[in-house]
Amino acid sequence: ASVSWGWRRRIFPAGVASDTLIINGGYGVLSPGLQYTLSVECTAFSMISGDTRSGITTQTLTLNDFPVGGSCSVCLLGGKGCIKRGRAISDVFRISCVNWADQDNPLQYRFGLNFVGDDTSWTSFGGVSFVDFVLPSGTIEVYAEIRDSLGETSGIQDLDRVRISFSFGQGRSLLADGIDWTIALQGLTELVNKQSSKTLNARLTSVSLQLGAEVQSGILGIEQGKNLTETMLRMAGQGLSFAAKTSDNICESYGAFEKLSNNPSVMSITSVRTVALNIDYGISDITNINSVNEQCVTSAIHALGSATMALKQTFSEKNQSNEIEFYKIKSNAESRLAQLY
Repeated sequence: ASVSWGWRRRIFPAGVASDTLIINGGYGVLSPGLQYTLSVECTAFSMISGDTRSGITTQTLTLNDFPVGGSCSVCLLGGKGCIKRGRAISDVFRISCVNWADQDNPLQYRFGLNFVGDDTSWTSFGGVSFVDFVLPSGTIEVYAEIRDSLGETSGIQDLDRVRISFSFGQGRSLLADGIDWTIALQGLTELVNKQSSKTLNARLTSVSLQLGAEVQSGILGIEQGKNLTETMLRMAGQGLSFAAKTSDNICESYGAFEKLSNNPSVMSITSVRTVALNIDYGISDITNINSVNEQCVTSAIHALGSATMALKQTFSEKNQSNEIEFYKIKSNAESRLAQLY
């Protein structure tokens, strides 16, 4: 085959003489923002009369352009200049995006955090171009993505790394004591009272990772961890209850439940039940939910899986009724997820 034919075959894998035209955009044939005219000719031959007839129709196509021209940054809120170091679950960092342009407004933004040894946690897309986070100790990679009203995205913007430590004041280390959990819970309670589900889920994710690190290092005891996990799971359920039941919001909440249930050793029977009930509740009303993506299902399944492990670790005969109830709820939730995915 000639070079030109080989190129054409890659661009149009179904050919140009079939009843279906497929254009492989990966080869850069169509450029965003340009207008194209598609012409289609159909020819029919009559076996009876021997006549051949044909017709041509045209369709104008405009390829959507993606958001361009802007920038995003992550900085310590209230700091002098753009500071990228701070204190765990105490200092607030703002991720913000400015000067993005696209002809298909309004633009929407989402923000992601990647913790060492973990998957990236994303907020849902929303119309606000910034978000404020508190972060657990460690090195966190920060991302942003911008989407126009037709769904075209800027691609993931890799912003920077933020380094969070226990260090306070004049080099004094709180590593032996961990963070102040009373203050941490107060901050979460304020978000619950404001019914700010997006910010609440982001903070729950950060605080739950901090809890896991402190339990693993022995700073927090198992019973303390169980009490804190129960409290935060209850707050996650409150956040889910007042958020609009859309795919983005449900999946964002599922991400928080996944992180909160990541350590089965600090999950009580109450926590196990809370996880199952809320995963099931999230998709009990699917009026505004057409489907959920793979990451959403994965978060829900991981949360239910961790709850199952915790239930097995705390099994006793007096908890048999709770175990039966859990598996019923879990089965129902998994069935609904399968229907939506």
